[in-house]
Amino acid sequence: MNKIITEITPLEKKDCFYLVDRNKESFTFPLHKHEEIELNFVENCSGARRIVGDSIEILGQYDLALIGSNLEHVWEQNVCQHQKVREITIQFEPNLFGDTLLGKSQMNSIQQLLENAKNGIAFSLSAIMRIYTRLDEITKTQPGFYRVIKLLEILYELSNDTEYRKLASSSFANVQVSTESRRVRKVEEYIDTNFKQEVRLQTLADLAGMTSSAFSRFFKLRTGKTVQEYIIDVRIGHAARALVDSSMSIAEICIDCGFNNISNFNRIFKKKKGEASLSRKCSMKHYTMEIIFSKSKPLIIITFDDGRRNIFTTFPILQQNNFPFYVFVVGNFIGASEEFISEKEFDTIKNAGGILGWHTKSHKDLTTLSTIGIKRELKNKFSFSSCLS
Repeated sequence: MNKIITEITPLEKKDCFYLVDRNKESFTFPLHKHEEIELNFVENCSGARRIVGDSIEILGQYDLALIGSNLEHVWEQNVCQHQKVREITIQFEPNLFGDTLLGKSQMNSIQQLLENAKNGIAFSLSAIMRIYTRLDEITKTQPGFYRVIKLLEILYELSNDTEYRKLASSSFANVQVSTESRRVRKVEEYIDTNFKQEVRLQTLADLAGMTSSAFSRFFKLRTGKTVQEYIIDVRIGHAARALVDSSMSIAEICIDCGFNNISNFNRIFKKKKGEASLSRKCSMKHYTMEIIFSKSKPLIIITFDDGRRNIFTTFPILQQNNFPFYVFVVGNFIGASEEFISEKEFDTIKNAGGILGWHTKSHKDLTTLSTIGIKRELKNKFSFSSCLS
């Protein structure tokens, strides 16, 4: 997993907040967290990827997010092609406004906004457009009283955005819901710690000092989720992060996060996070390959330009000096590694989705080609390195 950096922000004790307005060509800062709450606006970020806790999203032209204290986050380059990215970052201490001020009725919406920011918040495009001018103005206002007032105005306007979304799940963001009882929190902490293993309902009921049926009703009443739904959300959250943080195959992530059936994992993950998040893709001229690896038979999905989709598995067909030479077949499409490689090298390529394909009349033609002929055919058709992500 990627190391999470704890950032020491430039905010000084004598200042209410830190603000920076910068233009840059790429996103380079790594995954990090810090004590301060952060409001981050990005322009010209189409194709970039935002990670907040277990939330992973591909961005459009504009993005505005409010990140709570010590919630890990990063904006990544991904497929963003723009070289003139504007980013405005405002960081302030969680207790900047104090409980007394936030407790006043006029501050209710801002108080709720800052509370929800513990999970991270993404604002709607309409809200971004409404405060775009204010964001621009605050960068041009001299540090002092009026700049603080402008920050309050921005937060108030954002607090009235009825379409803003929480990003990270409460379990991943380690947010304790105020309405939860001590028994519920005790159970949630057990699940958060033991999600990789089998979690039995009776074990959780014993922790709460209830019968299984009584505990199931109690948990649903207090959390709005069934016990199984909560366990699945925790596992899916960790799986989503593992897909971007680790080099493990999807099958390995499936097992590591407590799922024992890859088909079930694929179905649940796509429902919760979307199909695009799960696939390791390799695009070519006339089709896109999505590789879902299991330890026995890797599953490959080919989607053609005209929308047709084929699903098939790979199989080792040739061996030389104990080095595997993998080939896949679907209809009149055949693929193989460009050259003989070691198992370690193959695993590296496999995790990157690096499997090649070429067009031929019949897969039977493969049996008539010598090893040298297959390699020559591949070199004539594709560059192996171009397939690696």
